[in-house]
Amino acid sequence: MTVDFPLADYHVHTARCGHAVGEIDEYVEHAKEIGLVELGFADHLPLFNTIDATLTMSWDQFPSYLADIRRLKKEGSGPKILMGIEVDYLPKFSEQIANTLAEYDFDYVLGSVHFIDGWGIDDRRYIEFYKDYALEELYERYFDLLIQAAESGLFDVLAHPDLIKKYFRLEKEPLELYERVAKRLAATGIAIELSSAGLRKPCREPYPSLEFLKICHRYNIPVTLGSDAHAPDQVGDNFALLLEELRRVGYSEVARFSERKRTTVGLI
Repeated sequence: MTVDFPLADYHVHTARCGHAVGEIDEYVEHAKEIGLVELGFADHLPLFNTIDATLTMSWDQFPSYLADIRRLKKEGSGPKILMGIEVDYLPKFSEQIANTLAEYDFDYVLGSVHFIDGWGIDDRRYIEFYKDYALEELYERYFDLLIQAAESGLFDVLAHPDLIKKYFRLEKEPLELYERVAKRLAATGIAIELSSAGLRKPCREPYPSLEFLKICHRYNIPVTLGSDAHAPDQVGDNFALLLEELRRVGYSEVARFSERKRTTVGLI
């Protein structure tokens, strides 16, 4: 990867989530090798609606996750380490989520929508559960939850904001829906993530799509970069392409976070 910009990856997991591999120090080492200036770990907060060791760490593992990130922060031998967390937006548990987040010194919080009617929208185990849903309705419901997540005030960044397309694609992109969503997101001041993870998934394109990203730029929605790495060699994955897309749609800066305060860095 060769780029002319100080890169930061804000979406990196650890093996604690049950669907990632590698030691946490290996993620840092790879980030150092490819020249990242910041590395943000944002593993999955334990779910409030279910217990599933293949989806998130347990509450028993949570303290050791925090301890590992704090250790890496102190060592300072590579990129600047940030302590983030990825949190599923679950409307019924908003109060519990808020109370939990208030207890810890996160640098940023990623909000994500993975569940509709209790089933994982991006989990192949549950694809058949949605077979009787009208696809347009499913999109409306997904993006309504995304809007609710933004308006909840719980999160700093919305992760992989069109994740639904991983397994469910419309024949044409819903531009009017994107427009409506972007307008609501912009009113909250939340940032979105441009993620390379979709390139490794059946949709074979970044999250969000180029068309959705264009609309978000028009509404001046800030953006961060993330790989959603679940293995050390996925850190910073395809970031040169992400930067190309940002420039293509007109972005001239990206968002950075520290202690839940946002700043921006200009693209060179």
